[in-house]
Amino acid sequence: MRYLTVFSEPFRAMFLLASLAATLVPMFFICFLVSDYTYYGEYFDMTDWHIHEMLFGFTSALLSGFILTAGAHWANTESYGIKAILPLSLLWVLERLALFYPFFSKQITFSFGVLFSLLLLILVVNLVRKNRKISFALGVFFTVFGLSKFLFSWGALVENVAYTETGKVIALGLIRVIIAAVAGKVIPFFLSKKAPKAFEEIPFKLNLLCVIPLILLIPYPYYPVSIQVFLSLFCLITNLYRYMRWKPLHTRKFPMLWILYVAYAFMLLHLLSLALEPFFPILLNGTITTHLLTSGLLGIMGLGIMGRVVLGHTGREIRADRWMIFMYLATLLGAVMRVLIPLIAFDHYYPALHSTMGFWTLGYLVFFFRFFKTLVTPRI
Repeated sequence: MRYLTVFSEPFRAMFLLASLAATLVPMFFICFLVSDYTYYGEYFDMTDWHIHEMLFGFTSALLSGFILTAGAHWANTESYGIKAILPLSLLWVLERLALFYPFFSKQITFSFGVLFSLLLLILVVNLVRKNRKISFALGVFFTVFGLSKFLFSWGALVENVAYTETGKVIALGLIRVIIAAVAGKVIPFFLSKKAPKAFEEIPFKLNLLCVIPLILLIPYPYYPVSIQVFLSLFCLITNLYRYMRWKPLHTRKFPMLWILYVAYAFMLLHLLSLALEPFFPILLNGTITTHLLTSGLLGIMGLGIMGRVVLGHTGREIRADRWMIFMYLATLLGAVMRVLIPLIAFDHYYPALHSTMGFWTLGYLVFFFRFFKTLVTPRI
């Protein structure tokens, strides 16, 4: 049926939900934090609600849409349709509503999150089962990501801060890992299409060298400072070397490509900040290191990937129009302001949150309206 087209492919519903989460969650959080709006949630406190919804609401929708779409291509099989995507979307929405307002008991709200994670894991592993290496890697990733969400939510349910903090640390580390792994696959591929003369095959061992140390870096808060600094710098060096071999200067004429390079630059800044954090406590102001990863790397990379996937999988020309360039620049400006203001003008940090949030969410709001019709109507 035509009105159910939005559930016909994974990226359609999940990218719309991701863009809504990226728009509404920061907006409400800043209104709660700065403007004293009433927060009605009971499962989490206000800050943990924001963290959970960005790490496990927005990110889960983004990863679901991308992996369930790209995974079908990687495994040379068909992706899922309405029978899988509708219940996955419904569980996602029910959890968001239950966490925002106490429509259900805490136990039922917790069960929505567990069921979503289990369903997503089953769908991913089943989709790529023909490719054992990818199936194993994605199976491990989504198992541990689901576990991190379980720990975060369980900690709030039993009022144990240690569980919640551990869940957050694991999730942030996994975001570093999955983006480094996926970027190593898609950025050279996109470069080969747009600037073939600049394309250079990246050795598999170099990609491994960029990803495996990031896995070791996941539990960095529990390491001695010397190990945190060493691993952060090692990851920075390897990822910077690979980044330069991606030939960033050859992407200037291709907005849909350079936005991915700009996003990955935030990974490099994040790793540098992680190495310097023990010696420069100012980097802890406004959680600068964390937001280089989330607002910068994840936020900008997510926007760049979503636009390209939507155009490519709906039969449109893969080219950024003015609206897409505008949404890239708006979210980029918001990310830069989010990490720069607490670094150089902390006294203005809280008053400026409305502006930083506004620019960052504007990019995703533009995405929602720019691609809504495309995502709810059949492929051309």
